[in-house]
This record gives sequence, structure tokens and C-alpha cells, in this order.
Amino acid sequence: MRVSTASEYVRTLLQRGRYTFSRDEAEAALGSPRATMKALHRLENQGWLVSPSQCFYVIQDPLHQVAGLPVEWFLDDWARHLGVKYYVGLLTAAMYHGAAHQKPQQFQVIVDRQLRPVVRGPYHIHFFYKKRIADAAWETRQSPAGYYRISTPEMTAYDLLRYPKACPTRDMAATILAELGEMILDDRLADLLEQEAEIATLQRLGWMLDAVGWSAKTEALASALHSHRRLWQPLRPDLPADGPRDPRWRIIVNETIEVEI
Repeated sequence: MRVSTASEYVRTLLQRGRYTFSRDEAEAALGSPRATMKALHRLENQGWLVSPSQCFYVIQDPLHQVAGLPVEWFLDDWARHLGVKYYVGLLTAAMYHGAAHQKPQQFQVIVDRQLRPVVRGPYHIHFFYKKRIADAAWETRQSPAGYYRISTPEMTAYDLLRYPKACPTRDMAATILAELGEMILDDRLADLLEQEAEIATLQRLGWMLDAVGWSAKTEALASALHSHRRLWQPLRPDLPADGPRDPRWRIIVNETIEVEI
């Protein structure tokens, strides 16, 4: 595609249903690298583009220039540009699964490479590193601009306890688990063991699901864990390991959990 101006290039992409492009693509369409960079910079200043990372651009059509194009519309393209495996996770995934009382202040993504957060324009995107992302950890959903990956309800529940910094309080995590439990399948919960999930985190997850009323969903997980070596684990690893002991999960209950209403 050859065009004469950057504005024409952006409009042409929008007409084709595309909301992202790389600098190389723009230079191939416009010619001069130096002139292309200046033109793209002008469009950024005018609110037509946001660059969440080097050499990658997201087009902000007129309907989204204030709030920003939804991240899930361009996340898959961006991940391919960065060369990372990903899925939408944690509080953001919980919200999409219908288990959040309010919209999270940041868009949370699990990735298989260390990435810095992006706070630019309307975007506040935080990344959480996971060395290995199993295909079973996520499911595909469709956005108006394509597809994106989101963690399954079971992996969402696991990650909320695996990454405590992603959720402000354990009470909030318990509240989300109370709502998310309806969507969790007991056999898929036990299958987390095959996805290299941490035993200690699964022990805490089993205990938490029992505590918020979903013990019927944890039988398969409890049975699967019995075949693994389990140490006694404090519910809160950062607090002294003092409190009642739950033999089913080998959890030391060193914190009182309350579901928020």
C-alpha cells in the first residue's frame, strides 16, 4: 500500500478495520523514514496515535480519542510485535468473567517475559511475569478488532493468589473468588497441577474456595494434591505462621478472611 500522507495511511487502515501498525509498515507505505517519523509524531500530538512501545502504534479513532481504544482490541497485535506469549489475567480477567464489583485501575496482563508497565495517555497496563504459559491457561475471546486471550476462570483464581501485589487485599481476592466460583469447573481446577502451578498456591486456593462456600468445587483438587508432597503453608506468607491448622489443605490460618459486600 502506497499513500502520500500519514493521515491518509491511518484513515486507510481504519477503513480496513485495522487499528495497529508498526513503524516499518508505515515507512514502507510512506517512503522516507525521517519524514514518516515526523508525520507520526504530529499525529500522536493530535491524539490520533498512541505508541505503547517502541515502533508500534495504536490508532485512536474519533470515538476513542478521549478514553482510548480498549486494550483488548490491540493487545494480540502488540504481543506479536513484542514476541511474547500472554493472556489478560488477574483483576482484569475477573472483571471480564463478571466477578468484579468495579473496574480495576490498571489493565493486568500475564506475559512470559519481563516487561515494564505502560503508563501512557489513557493507558495504565501492568505486566506480571510467568516463565511458562500453558495453552490450557487461557481461552480466546473476540473483540471488534480481532481476538485476544484471557485466563480461564480456574487460572484467574489461581493467579489472584499467585500474584498478591495484583490484588489490594486478601478480602478482595476472597470476594472475587466467591463470585468466580460459580464459573469454576472442579476437574479444570485440578488440571492446574499439570500446568506447573505451585503446590503452595494451590493449597491456599483450595482453602480460600472452601472458605467462601465453594467446597463442592475443590474435591478433585484436594484428591490430586494428596499425591504430591505438601508442606504446611501459612495462608499469608508475609505474616508469622501462627494460627489454627487445616489438615485438608495443610494451611496455617494466620489471617481472618472476610468477603466484602
